[in-house]
Amino acid sequence: MKLSKTLWKGMRAHFIRHSWKLGAACTGVVAWIALRPNLPELAAGVLAFLLLVSVMYQAYVLAVMGGLLFNLPAEVRRKTAHLLGGGMLLLAALLTGMTAVVVAMCVLLLAWLLATRNLSSLKMYRQLSVDRRDGSVSWGDLWFPLGMGATALWFGASSPEWLAAALVLTVADSAAALVGTRMRRFFYRIGKNRKSLGGSLACLLAAVASIGAVGLIADVSWSWTACLGLAGVLTAAEAVCTRGLDNFLLPLMTAAGLAALEQFASSTWLLAGAIGLASLVVLALYQGLAEKEASSVPGTSRIGLQDIK
Repeated sequence: MKLSKTLWKGMRAHFIRHSWKLGAACTGVVAWIALRPNLPELAAGVLAFLLLVSVMYQAYVLAVMGGLLFNLPAEVRRKTAHLLGGGMLLLAALLTGMTAVVVAMCVLLLAWLLATRNLSSLKMYRQLSVDRRDGSVSWGDLWFPLGMGATALWFGASSPEWLAAALVLTVADSAAALVGTRMRRFFYRIGKNRKSLGGSLACLLAAVASIGAVGLIADVSWSWTACLGLAGVLTAAEAVCTRGLDNFLLPLMTAAGLAALEQFASSTWLLAGAIGLASLVVLALYQGLAEKEASSVPGTSRIGLQDIK
């Protein structure tokens, strides 16, 4: 994607200013890491919150401008904001280990998203970052901080369950959307949502990798076969959720599933995951055959059928 020189000339000063602010905020985070042992816990938490929020905001503004400068597709801009928000919450948890800091960031993120919905001066940010490409209504941006914050309150932001849940929501959900928009051959509809088997497969693989990575780093003895089954269940849940509800349910289901992993046999998890994935495949094949039969009727447009809401 080519850089727009015309836009760059108009946005260069803003880009440089926010780049300096981002650099200063990152420098502050590094200084906080060095000074934290000598700071009272409350002061360390408040300072970390302010620094991380500054990093998140400056990075968000730069991401919005970058999307404009390179004319990135709407779905890429949406998932860039998704990855940025999830990444900053994960960073906050890893650096501080404080549930209060993570929850406070979730509350502030929710307030910002509500402001971009209701204040005309901020609606541009929403249009350039989280609005869907087809103009459909979604509450996923609001469900995101609610799901992350609720899971952090339930399990604690330093727990392996929350870290895995946050990574699954951040990575697997983004992988499903980005891959699904490019691999549209085998698709299925649930309500008004159009999904693809390619996107669901990407979600499955990313969920397994996310859970496995946290398990290895945190040295937690999660069964790989059980994790694979849980990832299958999560993939099915991501597929059936509408209006962005997966952003709330995925972290809760991931953390609760990992906490209950040993209460059920690995074969039970595998069976549950296999049933969920098989249901998606059957649904895609059935709808594909139905569409093929309908398109063979004279005067029926295949494209028109795909665009039915």
